[in-house]
Amino acid sequence: HDARGTNLGRATATEVTGGVRVTVDARGLPPGTHGTHVHTVGRCDAPDFASAGPHWNPTGAKHGALNPMGPHQGDLPNLIVGAAVLLAVIGAAAYLALAGLFGMGLGAIMRNTAAGIATFAGIMFVIPPLITILPSSISDSITPYLPSNAGDAIMQIGHHANTLSAGTGVAVFAGYVTLAIAAAAGLLITRDI
Repeated sequence: HDARGTNLGRATATEVTGGVRVTVDARGLPPGTHGTHVHTVGRCDAPDFASAGPHWNPTGAKHGALNPMGPHQGDLPNLIVGAAVLLAVIGAAAYLALAGLFGMGLGAIMRNTAAGIATFAGIMFVIPPLITILPSSISDSITPYLPSNAGDAIMQIGHHANTLSAGTGVAVFAGYVTLAIAAAAGLLITRDI
């Protein structure tokens, strides 16, 4: 409930092997990032919700899931609310589909599965860290346009420094995929027929 008493959802705790799974089903939350926590008291009375008590913290750890001195057991992952979340989920599916097509194109170019996989891995996972060796003025201008980083941009929530927007990321990564498939098709016609 919010401070006005409006029901915004439910949190359900389920015992699982090795711990407890907390599932949050929320609706009507304003867009943005919302912290979620387990408190020490099974109450949560409006208007200030102080009746819930402090966060559950039996080990005395620091607050915050990303805190190097924490997290305490009452810290749960943040809820991120908004259309950007749905777009990121759809973007992840698009990224996987495009990555599969990119790998297929590279495999067809190489005419060898192992060579195609090695080329894909090199382009996606080896080249990006090597680019960081270059001077930052060059590296910063190249890095966002690498296939892996353009693909990452498709799945990101919000826009971050030195990254492409989701739309530009799709266009750049789709461009790489188109080039790989076009090259494979061209080689298929000229080399394999």
